[in-house]
Amino acid sequence: MTLIHGRHLLHFGGGALIFRADSTAWGNIKGAEVGFTGVYTAGSNTGALASGSGSSYADFLLGYVQNWTL
Repeated sequence: MTLIHGRHLLHFGGGALIFRADSTAWGNIKGAEVGFTGVYTAGSNTGALASGSGSSYADFLLGYVQNWTL
């Protein structure tokens, strides 16, 4: 910004520097990958779990993780 008043000339300004420290000493690594397969919400009429007939989204909502990797 420049302010001119009579014979005087004034300049004002500023700057911003943003630094993000979101890396580790080993580089930028991601968190765990989890898999929901629906095996926990699947069932048969005998009460046993039957894979393939459940809902993976329902397992996700319940928080039942089938597998995970780092």
